[in-house]
Amino acid sequence: MEIRVDQVRELADFLYLGSHRGRRRVAIVHPAETMNVHAANALLKGLEEPPAGAFFLLVSHHPARLLPTIRSRCVSLSVPRPDAAEALKWLKTVVPAAEAARWLKFAGGAPRIAAQYARGERGAALVPYLSALTQGEPGDLPEASDREGLEAMAEALQKHAIDRLTVALAGRTIYGTEGAQRSTGQQAGALRWASFAREMGRARALSRHPVNARLFAAEMKYKLIEIYDNQ
Repeated sequence: MEIRVDQVRELADFLYLGSHRGRRRVAIVHPAETMNVHAANALLKGLEEPPAGAFFLLVSHHPARLLPTIRSRCVSLSVPRPDAAEALKWLKTVVPAAEAARWLKFAGGAPRIAAQYARGERGAALVPYLSALTQGEPGDLPEASDREGLEAMAEALQKHAIDRLTVALAGRTIYGTEGAQRSTGQQAGALRWASFAREMGRARALSRHPVNARLFAAEMKYKLIEIYDNQ
């Protein structure tokens, strides 16, 4: 996904043509780091000389990716993840209680993302991959036949690799994909899993492009089995 310059320019009618009631106007740009260079430069003009009563709210998960000129004209406010207990309490009101803790952990503690997993096709696509991983049987990973399945597979494998990495280094998981343990040298295992996590990060991005899903999935599965066999 990319925010383009024409989308930023469309804000002009909203921001620069004042309301006849004189109310304040707020423009929300999310995720701000997906603006291309032309869009960012177009937005910069508005940030430098905002019209009266207009406010810009830039939401970014990766603020370092924003242009320095954009960051220098904004007031930075960090929004931490909510307390785990409070997040779980809220999540149980919108998804089945039995699934809440599992998806909250897989979402890295972000309750709204966890709700999306639990209630939508995204989570359903992840379930067979997570089941195979938590049972420690990479050979049981199903084949992905389309982009949605391929992206789900890459996400599951990336988070599993990160979990194996953190188990090797700190004895704990982040996303809860770690199941059956297999012995491995701590340093060697950590390096393999770190490399595989980076590969799966690239695979998640590539999965959104026209690729042969079955061949791409087979390659990811082969690499995972290779890591397990070398432990």
